[in-house]
Amino acid sequence: MEASCAATVAGKRLRKATSETNSLATPISPRFHLKNHAWPANHAVEPLIFPSIGPIAMNIMTALRLIALLKRHFLDTIQPGTMTSEQFLKHLQKHAASFAKAVATNEGEWIIKGFIDVHQRIYSISVDTKIVSKVLELLLFPMFVEFAAKQELQIELCQHQNFYPDLTFTHTASGNRFAVDIKSTYRENETKVNGMTLGAFTGYFRNRDSNKNTLYPYSQYASHFVLGVIYTKCDDVADERRQFSLADLAKIPSVIKDFEFFAQPKFRIATARPGSGNTKNIGSADKIDTLINGTGPFASLGEEVYDDYWMFYLTRDMAEAVGLKRPYMNLKTYLEYKQRGTDTLKAHAKEIASLAEEEPENEETGS
Repeated sequence: MEASCAATVAGKRLRKATSETNSLATPISPRFHLKNHAWPANHAVEPLIFPSIGPIAMNIMTALRLIALLKRHFLDTIQPGTMTSEQFLKHLQKHAASFAKAVATNEGEWIIKGFIDVHQRIYSISVDTKIVSKVLELLLFPMFVEFAAKQELQIELCQHQNFYPDLTFTHTASGNRFAVDIKSTYRENETKVNGMTLGAFTGYFRNRDSNKNTLYPYSQYASHFVLGVIYTKCDDVADERRQFSLADLAKIPSVIKDFEFFAQPKFRIATARPGSGNTKNIGSADKIDTLINGTGPFASLGEEVYDDYWMFYLTRDMAEAVGLKRPYMNLKTYLEYKQRGTDTLKAHAKEIASLAEEEPENEETGS
């Protein structure tokens, strides 16, 4: 009799636990409101069936899954949207992949044939790299406006010549700001280009809280990118002294062709030498694979080393002007320069530690 009663009680408890478990395991209603946050239908919990586990374990498993879905829901709906440098680069690279088709014919030639006046006379464009670069920029601007709208970015163009950067993108939700410079160069052969300059290593680059010659101070940008254009010069170009009519448009040869676009963080395609000429600009890699893949010497060393190297780099003229010997001229001598400083500090480690102990914690109190 007692055994029968115990079995009856146990049976009732089991049925109750099973009933509670089933109520948790069934899908949540397609519209579930939690403190005014709508629960989307695609987040409904699917029925859980675990024939080999008991009802208590089923309750725990269901609860854990519900907590995970709640966490994902609140991360998606409550926290403000952000855009990291890595995300921005990924979006920019994807968008840049479509640029070549937009600026070239099906045969790969540039769609720009020249300049036209109000009398519909066409003047062939020069193959001069500065002219080509500027026209390319103007051609790409509408595509960047489209990119900004798609990624919820505010875009600002540089209003002054020789100001940095060409384009400023600000993420609407997070306020993160990204600098993009448009750079172009031509192929010298199948594997090498003429090279590019990547901006000054003096001025705003060193005084990073200054807005002189830059739209915003350098330090206010989360990252600095290059949108690069590689092209081939055409051998058969029109005589620049000749004029054409609209009827001749199809006959006007393009001056450049075979475009290839890439986007990389500036430090990943920089070299340890200045750009061409006497200008105080950072030089770029000249191997096409290096530019496309972002595998320059600083790519493995990191952006901190890149910043340190170029912030204290001195050309021969700069060193002579201040009466100094150049501390380094390339990465090899930069390493030696840093090593000398490290060795000196290590040799005087005890003295430095002693001096540090004697200094007041609050510098303002020491006078």
